[in-house]
Amino acid sequence: MSAETDTLDNDADWAEASTGAATVEDRVLRAAMICTERDGFDRVMVDDIVRESGVPRTTVYRRFGSREMILQAMIVRLSQPTFHRMTEIAGGPGNLRERLEAMLVEGITSMTQYAWARQLHSRGIAETDWPLFASLSEASRGSALSMLLDQARTAGKLRTVISPEDMRRWMLREFIAIAFEHSAGPDSVRTAVRQFMLPVLLPDPLPADTHLAERMGRIDAALAELRDGLNALRASAALRD
Repeated sequence: MSAETDTLDNDADWAEASTGAATVEDRVLRAAMICTERDGFDRVMVDDIVRESGVPRTTVYRRFGSREMILQAMIVRLSQPTFHRMTEIAGGPGNLRERLEAMLVEGITSMTQYAWARQLHSRGIAETDWPLFASLSEASRGSALSMLLDQARTAGKLRTVISPEDMRRWMLREFIAIAFEHSAGPDSVRTAVRQFMLPVLLPDPLPADTHLAERMGRIDAALAELRDGLNALRASAALRD
């Protein structure tokens, strides 16, 4: 049994998913996780989930409506423990930078548990994938991380001027990239967060041994990369229209 399935079996939200006491939603979402791990994110079909869950096809469609809605609900469900831990960090000690760093490290580290995140990293996130993350984006609007960033923006402490929705897209890409390219553990993830994310989000205090022009050059390069990526996404969407 894989680490991803072990996580499901040990999580309180999924503990009864293989018993008669489980709700229809629990059984379907657990089956979606198993099928995603086994068959791949792109290959999972409703019929696979129906067979794995033992829930009648008509019931699955009545409850969820489509394959995409099942996968959205699965991603949101799996994200809830991470949202909870990030809320605890947000209310804990430390200044804005320290709490934001700790929340980013928590969120990125949690990504390594999920087969769907690993598979998206392997093939890259396409523009057509974003509708699948609509529910996650909606849930994240009320998350502690989103609220902390909104507070920083209101107080003029947020460096970047991109819209909240574009920021959520950028952050998801960074979460997945760092999670699977810096897999040595929390210390490696923290180093990557300090190098690639915090300079884009917050004005960074200048280290005593770093020249101002060099530091600002790295920050400007990170912002330019972010703007180029967003422009490429918009250009791709315009061509399809």
